[in-house]
Amino acid sequence: MLYYCCANRLNVGDYLSMLGVERLMGLPGRELYMEEKGLFNRRTFHGKLARIQAEDDLLIGGGGLLKDSFERYWRDILRLHEERRFRMCLFGVGTCEPKRPGADAGLPQNIIDAIFDRARIAYIRPPLDRLGAGGKARVTLCPSIGYLADRAADAHSSPPEPHNRLLYVAHARLAGPSQTDRIRTALQDFCKERRWGYDETDNRVSRTCDLTCILGKYEAASHVVTSRLHGYIISRALRKRVVAISADRKIDAFAGQVGDPVPVDSMGFSDSELFRRIPAATAWDMNRLRMANDELKVVASSIRAALQSGQPTP
Repeated sequence: MLYYCCANRLNVGDYLSMLGVERLMGLPGRELYMEEKGLFNRRTFHGKLARIQAEDDLLIGGGGLLKDSFERYWRDILRLHEERRFRMCLFGVGTCEPKRPGADAGLPQNIIDAIFDRARIAYIRPPLDRLGAGGKARVTLCPSIGYLADRAADAHSSPPEPHNRLLYVAHARLAGPSQTDRIRTALQDFCKERRWGYDETDNRVSRTCDLTCILGKYEAASHVVTSRLHGYIISRALRKRVVAISADRKIDAFAGQVGDPVPVDSMGFSDSELFRRIPAATAWDMNRLRMANDELKVVASSIRAALQSGQPTP
Protein backbone atom coordinates (compact mmCIF):
# COMPACT_ATOMS: atom_id res chain seq x y z
CA MET A 1 0.00 0.00 0.00
CA LEU A 2 1.17 3.51 -0.87
CA TYR A 3 0.46 6.23 1.72
CA TYR A 4 0.48 9.89 0.65
CA CYS A 5 1.32 12.14 3.61
CA CYS A 6 1.05 15.93 3.93
CA ALA A 7 0.29 18.52 6.61
CA ASN A 8 -3.46 19.01 6.20
CA ARG A 9 -6.41 19.74 3.92
CA LEU A 10 -7.06 23.20 5.37
CA ASN A 11 -4.06 25.06 3.95
CA VAL A 12 -4.66 24.92 0.20
CA GLY A 13 -0.93 25.06 -0.53
CA ASP A 14 -0.31 21.90 1.48
CA TYR A 15 -3.35 20.10 0.09
CA LEU A 16 -2.77 21.10 -3.55
CA SER A 17 0.79 19.84 -3.16
CA MET A 18 -0.48 16.42 -2.11
CA LEU A 19 -3.06 16.38 -4.90
CA GLY A 20 -0.24 17.21 -7.31
CA VAL A 21 1.91 14.37 -5.95
CA GLU A 22 -0.98 11.94 -6.38
CA ARG A 23 -1.72 13.08 -9.93
CA LEU A 24 1.93 13.02 -11.00
CA MET A 25 2.59 9.62 -9.43
CA GLY A 26 -0.54 8.10 -10.95
CA LEU A 27 -0.66 5.38 -8.29
CA PRO A 28 -3.59 4.55 -5.99
CA GLY A 29 -3.05 5.05 -2.28
CA ARG A 30 -4.36 6.34 1.02
CA GLU A 31 -4.05 9.90 2.30
CA LEU A 32 -2.48 10.62 5.68
CA TYR A 33 -2.59 14.06 7.36
CA MET A 34 -0.45 15.30 10.23
CA GLU A 35 -3.07 17.93 11.08
CA GLU A 36 -6.75 16.97 11.36
CA LYS A 37 -9.74 19.32 11.69
CA GLY A 38 -7.57 22.37 12.20
CA LEU A 39 -5.70 20.96 15.18
CA PHE A 40 -2.30 19.35 15.47
CA ASN A 41 -3.49 15.97 16.78
CA ARG A 42 -0.55 13.68 17.37
CA ARG A 43 -2.70 10.85 18.71
CA THR A 44 -4.82 10.69 15.54
CA PHE A 45 -1.78 10.87 13.27
CA HIS A 46 0.16 8.29 15.26
CA GLY A 47 -2.74 5.84 15.15
CA LYS A 48 -3.11 6.11 11.37
CA LEU A 49 0.65 6.06 10.81
CA ALA A 50 0.86 2.79 12.75
CA ARG A 51 -1.04 1.06 9.93
CA ILE A 52 2.04 1.26 7.71
CA GLN A 53 3.82 -2.09 7.47
CA ALA A 54 7.25 -3.09 6.19
CA GLU A 55 5.93 -3.84 2.69
CA ASP A 56 4.25 -0.43 2.36
CA ASP A 57 5.46 2.89 0.91
CA LEU A 58 5.27 6.35 2.50
CA LEU A 59 5.49 9.31 0.13
CA ILE A 60 5.72 12.59 2.07
CA GLY A 61 4.92 15.89 0.37
CA GLY A 62 4.49 18.56 -0.34
CA GLY A 63 4.34 21.61 1.88
CA GLY A 64 6.71 23.29 4.30
CA LEU A 65 7.11 20.30 6.62
CA LEU A 66 10.78 20.85 7.48
CA LYS A 67 10.01 23.23 10.35
CA ASP A 68 9.76 22.99 14.11
CA SER A 69 5.96 22.74 14.39
CA PHE A 70 6.12 19.35 12.63
CA GLU A 71 9.01 17.93 14.66
CA ARG A 72 6.82 15.62 16.76
CA TYR A 73 5.37 14.03 13.62
CA TRP A 74 8.78 13.50 12.04
CA ARG A 75 9.88 11.82 15.26
CA ASP A 76 6.87 9.47 15.04
CA ILE A 77 7.68 8.68 11.40
CA LEU A 78 11.35 8.03 12.13
CA ARG A 79 10.54 5.88 15.17
CA LEU A 80 8.13 3.71 13.18
CA HIS A 81 10.55 3.53 10.26
CA GLU A 82 13.28 2.26 12.57
CA GLU A 83 10.94 -0.55 13.60
CA ARG A 84 9.38 -1.52 10.24
CA ARG A 85 11.74 -0.26 7.54
CA PHE A 86 9.03 0.67 5.02
CA ARG A 87 10.08 2.54 1.87
CA MET A 88 10.01 6.32 2.31
CA CYS A 89 10.45 9.12 -0.25
CA LEU A 90 10.00 12.91 -0.20
CA PHE A 91 8.41 14.91 -3.03
CA GLY A 92 8.12 18.69 -2.85
CA VAL A 93 8.73 19.10 0.88
CA GLY A 94 10.25 22.45 1.81
CA THR A 95 11.73 24.56 4.56
CA CYS A 96 10.49 27.77 6.14
CA GLU A 97 13.19 30.41 6.56
CA PRO A 98 11.41 33.61 7.67
CA LYS A 99 13.19 36.93 7.61
CA ARG A 100 11.19 38.30 10.54
CA PRO A 101 12.57 37.27 13.96
CA GLY A 102 10.24 35.10 16.02
CA ALA A 103 8.45 33.41 13.11
CA ASP A 104 8.70 29.70 12.25
CA ALA A 105 12.00 27.92 12.88
CA GLY A 106 13.53 24.92 11.16
CA LEU A 107 13.92 21.36 12.39
CA PRO A 108 16.90 20.35 14.54
CA GLN A 109 19.80 19.21 12.37
CA ASN A 110 19.77 15.69 13.83
CA ILE A 111 16.15 15.25 12.69
CA ILE A 112 16.96 16.57 9.21
CA ASP A 113 19.94 14.21 8.98
CA ALA A 114 17.80 11.26 10.04
CA ILE A 115 15.08 12.09 7.49
CA PHE A 116 17.53 12.18 4.60
CA ASP A 117 19.38 9.09 5.83
CA ARG A 118 16.14 7.09 5.82
CA ALA A 119 14.62 8.41 2.59
CA ARG A 120 15.20 6.38 -0.56
CA ILE A 121 15.04 9.57 -2.57
CA ALA A 122 14.25 13.18 -1.61
CA TYR A 123 13.12 15.95 -3.96
CA ILE A 124 12.96 19.22 -2.03
CA ARG A 125 11.73 22.72 -2.84
CA PRO A 126 14.51 25.30 -2.62
CA PRO A 127 16.31 26.69 -0.74
CA LEU A 128 18.47 23.67 0.14
CA ASP A 129 21.64 25.37 1.34
CA ARG A 130 20.75 25.35 5.05
CA LEU A 131 19.52 21.77 5.21
CA GLY A 132 22.97 20.21 5.42
CA ALA A 133 21.60 17.22 3.51
CA GLY A 134 24.66 16.83 1.31
CA GLY A 135 24.01 15.17 -2.03
CA LYS A 136 20.91 13.30 -0.83
CA ALA A 137 18.50 16.17 -1.49
CA ARG A 138 17.54 17.01 -5.08
CA VAL A 139 15.69 20.14 -6.11
CA THR A 140 12.16 20.16 -7.52
CA LEU A 141 9.37 22.56 -8.35
CA CYS A 142 6.33 22.38 -6.10
CA PRO A 143 4.13 19.43 -7.16
CA SER A 144 0.98 21.57 -6.78
CA ILE A 145 1.80 22.81 -10.30
CA GLY A 146 1.16 19.26 -11.51
CA TYR A 147 -2.40 19.41 -10.21
CA LEU A 148 -3.16 22.94 -11.39
CA ALA A 149 -1.72 22.58 -14.89
CA ASP A 150 -4.80 20.76 -16.19
CA ARG A 151 -7.08 23.39 -14.69
CA ALA A 152 -5.07 26.13 -16.39
CA ALA A 153 -5.21 24.28 -19.70
CA ASP A 154 -9.01 24.03 -19.48
CA ALA A 155 -9.23 27.78 -18.79
CA HIS A 156 -6.90 28.46 -21.74
CA SER A 157 -9.34 26.82 -24.16
CA SER A 158 -11.95 29.51 -23.38
CA PRO A 159 -10.05 32.41 -21.88
CA PRO A 160 -12.17 35.50 -21.34
CA GLU A 161 -9.58 37.80 -19.80
CA PRO A 162 -10.73 38.93 -16.33
CA HIS A 163 -11.42 42.61 -15.92
CA ASN A 164 -8.89 44.39 -13.75
CA ARG A 165 -9.33 42.68 -10.41
CA LEU A 166 -6.65 42.24 -7.76
CA LEU A 167 -6.39 39.37 -5.28
CA TYR A 168 -4.30 39.83 -2.14
CA VAL A 169 -3.03 36.54 -0.67
CA ALA A 170 -2.04 37.36 2.89
CA HIS A 171 0.21 35.59 5.40
CA ALA A 172 -0.16 37.58 8.62
CA ARG A 173 1.96 35.22 10.74
CA LEU A 174 4.88 35.39 8.36
CA ALA A 175 4.77 39.05 7.32
CA GLY A 176 3.47 40.23 10.69
CA PRO A 177 0.00 41.68 11.45
CA SER A 178 0.98 45.34 11.11
CA GLN A 179 2.75 44.82 7.79
CA THR A 180 -0.14 42.71 6.51
CA ASP A 181 -2.57 45.51 7.38
CA ARG A 182 -0.31 48.07 5.72
CA ILE A 183 -0.18 46.05 2.49
CA ARG A 184 -3.95 45.52 2.56
CA THR A 185 -4.65 49.24 2.96
CA ALA A 186 -2.21 50.15 0.18
CA LEU A 187 -3.72 47.62 -2.22
CA GLN A 188 -7.27 48.71 -1.44
CA ASP A 189 -6.27 52.32 -2.14
CA PHE A 190 -4.60 51.22 -5.40
CA CYS A 191 -7.78 49.44 -6.53
CA LYS A 192 -10.09 52.24 -5.45
CA GLU A 193 -8.13 54.88 -7.37
CA ARG A 194 -8.17 52.75 -10.54
CA ARG A 195 -11.67 51.32 -10.12
CA TRP A 196 -10.32 47.79 -9.94
CA GLY A 197 -12.07 44.99 -8.11
CA TYR A 198 -10.44 43.75 -4.90
CA ASP A 199 -10.55 40.41 -3.10
CA GLU A 200 -8.48 38.65 -0.48
CA THR A 201 -7.66 35.17 0.82
CA ASP A 202 -5.27 33.65 3.33
CA ASN A 203 -5.27 30.32 1.43
CA ARG A 204 -7.02 28.62 4.35
CA VAL A 205 -10.21 26.63 3.84
CA SER A 206 -13.12 27.79 6.01
CA ARG A 207 -16.79 26.97 6.43
CA THR A 208 -17.66 29.73 3.99
CA CYS A 209 -14.91 29.18 1.39
CA ASP A 210 -13.63 25.72 0.42
CA LEU A 211 -10.82 24.78 -1.98
CA THR A 212 -13.00 25.38 -5.05
CA CYS A 213 -14.00 28.80 -3.69
CA ILE A 214 -10.39 29.82 -3.07
CA LEU A 215 -9.24 28.71 -6.52
CA GLY A 216 -12.19 30.64 -7.94
CA LYS A 217 -10.80 33.80 -6.36
CA TYR A 218 -7.54 33.28 -8.26
CA GLU A 219 -9.32 32.56 -11.52
CA ALA A 220 -11.46 35.69 -11.17
CA ALA A 221 -8.36 37.87 -10.68
CA SER A 222 -6.30 39.55 -13.35
CA HIS A 223 -3.46 40.32 -10.89
CA VAL A 224 -2.31 38.72 -7.64
CA VAL A 225 -0.16 40.22 -4.89
CA THR A 226 1.00 37.60 -2.40
CA SER A 227 3.13 37.22 0.70
CA ARG A 228 2.47 33.45 0.66
CA LEU A 229 4.65 31.05 -1.30
CA HIS A 230 1.67 29.11 -2.58
CA GLY A 231 -0.11 32.30 -3.51
CA TYR A 232 2.89 32.82 -5.80
CA ILE A 233 2.98 29.23 -7.07
CA ILE A 234 -0.78 28.97 -7.65
CA SER A 235 -0.72 32.27 -9.53
CA ARG A 236 2.07 31.06 -11.80
CA ALA A 237 0.32 27.72 -12.41
CA LEU A 238 -3.01 29.43 -13.19
CA ARG A 239 -1.18 31.89 -15.46
CA LYS A 240 -1.99 35.03 -13.47
CA ARG A 241 0.05 38.23 -13.36
CA VAL A 242 1.67 38.10 -9.94
CA VAL A 243 3.76 40.26 -7.63
CA ALA A 244 5.47 38.35 -4.82
CA ILE A 245 6.27 39.97 -1.48
CA SER A 246 8.96 38.05 0.35
CA ALA A 247 9.07 37.59 4.11
CA ASP A 248 10.74 34.17 3.73
CA ARG A 249 13.75 32.95 1.75
CA LYS A 250 11.62 30.22 0.15
CA ILE A 251 9.80 32.91 -1.87
CA ASP A 252 13.07 34.36 -3.15
CA ALA A 253 14.23 30.81 -3.91
CA PHE A 254 11.15 30.03 -6.02
CA ALA A 255 11.62 33.28 -7.94
CA GLY A 256 15.20 32.31 -8.68
CA GLN A 257 14.17 28.77 -9.61
CA VAL A 258 11.74 29.93 -12.31
CA GLY A 259 13.74 32.96 -13.48
CA ASP A 260 11.44 35.64 -12.06
CA PRO A 261 12.50 39.10 -10.85
CA VAL A 262 13.62 39.45 -7.23
CA PRO A 263 10.45 39.70 -5.09
CA VAL A 264 9.50 42.80 -3.15
CA ASP A 265 11.10 42.73 0.32
CA SER A 266 8.31 42.71 2.89
CA MET A 267 10.26 44.81 5.38
CA GLY A 268 11.74 47.43 3.10
CA PHE A 269 9.47 48.61 0.30
CA SER A 270 7.45 51.68 -0.48
CA ASP A 271 3.86 51.77 -1.67
CA SER A 272 5.04 53.45 -4.86
CA GLU A 273 7.37 50.51 -5.60
CA LEU A 274 4.51 48.06 -5.14
CA PHE A 275 2.21 50.18 -7.32
CA ARG A 276 4.82 50.23 -10.11
CA ARG A 277 5.19 46.47 -10.00
CA ILE A 278 1.50 45.59 -10.30
CA PRO A 279 0.84 46.92 -13.84
CA ALA A 280 4.19 45.52 -15.00
CA ALA A 281 3.56 42.00 -13.62
CA THR A 282 3.70 39.14 -16.11
CA ALA A 283 2.03 35.73 -16.39
CA TRP A 284 3.33 32.40 -17.66
CA ASP A 285 2.28 31.33 -21.13
CA MET A 286 1.09 27.76 -21.76
CA ASN A 287 4.50 26.69 -23.03
CA ARG A 288 6.20 27.72 -19.77
CA LEU A 289 3.56 25.90 -17.76
CA ARG A 290 3.99 22.73 -19.84
CA MET A 291 7.74 22.88 -19.26
CA ALA A 292 7.22 23.07 -15.50
CA ASN A 293 4.75 20.19 -15.58
CA ASP A 294 7.15 18.10 -17.68
CA GLU A 295 9.92 18.69 -15.11
CA LEU A 296 7.63 17.38 -12.39
CA LYS A 297 6.73 14.29 -14.42
CA VAL A 298 10.43 13.42 -14.61
CA VAL A 299 10.68 13.73 -10.81
CA ALA A 300 7.64 11.49 -10.35
CA SER A 301 9.15 8.89 -12.65
CA SER A 302 12.34 8.91 -10.58
CA ILE A 303 10.38 8.43 -7.34
CA ARG A 304 8.34 5.56 -8.81
CA ALA A 305 11.60 3.85 -9.74
CA ALA A 306 12.98 4.37 -6.21
CA LEU A 307 9.86 2.87 -4.64
CA GLN A 308 9.96 -0.12 -6.97
CA SER A 309 13.67 -0.73 -6.42
CA GLY A 310 14.60 -3.96 -4.68
CA GLN A 311 17.39 -2.27 -2.73
CA PRO A 312 17.17 -2.64 1.05
CA THR A 313 15.68 0.29 2.96
CA PRO A 314 18.33 2.43 4.69
